[in-house]
Amino acid sequence: MKPSAKHLWSVPCQKSTIDQDTNSISLFDITERLEIGLSSEFFDKQKEQEKKGFVIPLNFEIVSYWKRISEKDVKDKMKLSILDPKNKELASFEMDVNIPKNINAVRLRAKFNQFKATVSGVYCIQIHHIYSKKSEIVSELPIEVFINNKE
Repeated sequence: MKPSAKHLWSVPCQKSTIDQDTNSISLFDITERLEIGLSSEFFDKQKEQEKKGFVIPLNFEIVSYWKRISEKDVKDKMKLSILDPKNKELASFEMDVNIPKNINAVRLRAKFNQFKATVSGVYCIQIHHIYSKKSEIVSELPIEVFINNKE
């Protein structure tokens, strides 16, 4: 069975706002790179933590835009997976992609208040489209993470 929606784009950012008058969205501080400063004590324990990772308090969002491509209502799902540089999945969750037949497209905003890290390197946020018991990766968003000793 063919998908009933199409993923057009996704962008990681620190914040987004939607204008109530025009319904236009503004994305602020697009996130391509994170620099994380750790105390000496915490930095020394990084090798121990590498296996399970450590959580950094960080507010960010993934904003996605989906278009309906069928005549029917869309009732699909989007799965976000965060992979570390060694391709280990650190976190994932699903969101509904619901587009009524009288609407052409929707924006979805996934908000986070933390980021799990294991090592410095390029992390990947995968966007999966789940429909008709199928899962397809429709986008991969790289985020470069540098973990530094701040002393």
